[in-house]
Amino acid sequence: PHALLPPETTDQDFPLTAEVPGLWNGSMARDGLPTGHGTATYRLRVLLPDAVDDLAVRATTFGTAWRLWAGTQLVASAGRLPEPGGDSIPDYDPVVAPLPAARGAELVLTLQIANDDYARGGPWELLWLGDRRVLEAQRADRTRLAGFLAGAFGVAGLYHLMLWIARRSDRAALASRWPAWPSRCAPSPSTTCSCCRSSRTSPGRAPCASNT
Repeated sequence: PHALLPPETTDQDFPLTAEVPGLWNGSMARDGLPTGHGTATYRLRVLLPDAVDDLAVRATTFGTAWRLWAGTQLVASAGRLPEPGGDSIPDYDPVVAPLPAARGAELVLTLQIANDDYARGGPWELLWLGDRRVLEAQRADRTRLAGFLAGAFGVAGLYHLMLWIARRSDRAALASRWPAWPSRCAPSPSTTCSCCRSSRTSPGRAPCASNT
């Protein structure tokens, strides 16, 4: 933690292990208090089988600017990592990035993350590794689902907005939404109850209170 290590760094510079996905708020501190702001570098070693073609990685978002290296090759990034004396620039850019061919070899992934904007930081989403076509189909499904939900909520909101504009002066429409609560007429001595003006009483209706 607390450093953006280059991909050429040896494993001896990674003394801690971390669970991914997860937040680093419990391990970062500023002025003695836990914080989501900071920088960190993660490394993962993957042993690849002999029969693997068109390998890719899918990343949704990490908190909140990041770079992903395969060996010493930069394969994906979002936002901008901080320069010396500066802050990071966050960005949300889900990607499916192809990986260099490495059959039957060891693939070393190095993930650099920086966060100076959000309350929570760290690799809070999974990093998917697999066939490029499968990962691109998964990303397309998520994009279609997000578009459908946004459209559905937008249509519902527009409908209620138009309904309010068309009927905002209709008091009857507003009153009709309230349930009819049962009540008993209890007039004061100086008033006359409207239900007492009739000599007949509907079945099941409580008699009016008498004027005294």
